[in-house]
Amino acid sequence: MKLSKTLLASPFFITYFLLFTASEAFAQSNWYSSQDGSKPATFKDLEIVFSNILGLFIPLAGAAVFIMIIIGGFTYMTSGGNPEANAKAGTTLTWAVVGLLFLLGGWFILRFISNFTGVDVTIFTIPAPASTPNPYSQMGF
Repeated sequence: MKLSKTLLASPFFITYFLLFTASEAFAQSNWYSSQDGSKPATFKDLEIVFSNILGLFIPLAGAAVFIMIIIGGFTYMTSGGNPEANAKAGTTLTWAVVGLLFLLGGWFILRFISNFTGVDVTIFTIPAPASTPNPYSQMGF
């Protein structure tokens, strides 16, 4: 039974990633401080790493919810009136909906903060340090 669930979920999982998670090619993204990699990495590069991690986990969470709904529905349809299988399917569907609500709730909270404060918190940026004037520049040093 476990193998059949995996075989059933695999085409949906692959289709989800091929259709709904299109992103730019890694060759086009800026993984280094400079295009040729000549400059050393800085804390500013954490923006890229963090956005890449979020860009990976958000679609994975959506795919997990999608697969849980498919598996829960399939289990419910094939339960044949078995109360134990019905309860298992109900639990799977319940947790899938809870996960979906957490994902949507987090997104709504971030959008509310963005609209309320005017700061776009959905984009991760590290502010550059404030430049202080050099007191020796007027002395000729």
